[in-house]
Amino acid sequence: MTIQSNPLLIHCGIEKVSSYLSIPSNLSSLLPKDRISEFQSDDQGCAFKVQGGITISLVFSERNEQGIRYMSGLRPSSINFILLKRPKSLFS
Repeated sequence: MTIQSNPLLIHCGIEKVSSYLSIPSNLSSLLPKDRISEFQSDDQGCAFKVQGGITISLVFSERNEQGIRYMSGLRPSSINFILLKRPKSLFS
C-alpha cells in the first residue's frame, strides 16, 4: 500500500529543508498532533504511536538529490517513508 499526500510548496532552499528533515526529531513537525502520541527520537530514527495503538518505528536511511528516505525500524512491519524533492515549476 502506498499513501501519498498532496505536494506542499515550501518557501526556502531545498538544502535547508533536506537538512531539517534528515534529523529524525524534526519529523514530529510533519505528524498530525491529534493522532500521534509518545513520539521519541534519537540520532538514528524515531518511533511514535498512531491512533489505535500501533507503534511506528522509522530509521534514517539516506539523503540524496531525489529526497530523504526513512525505513521501518521494527519487523515485521515494512514502512518506508520517502520525501521527494520537486522543482517549484511542478507546482505551477
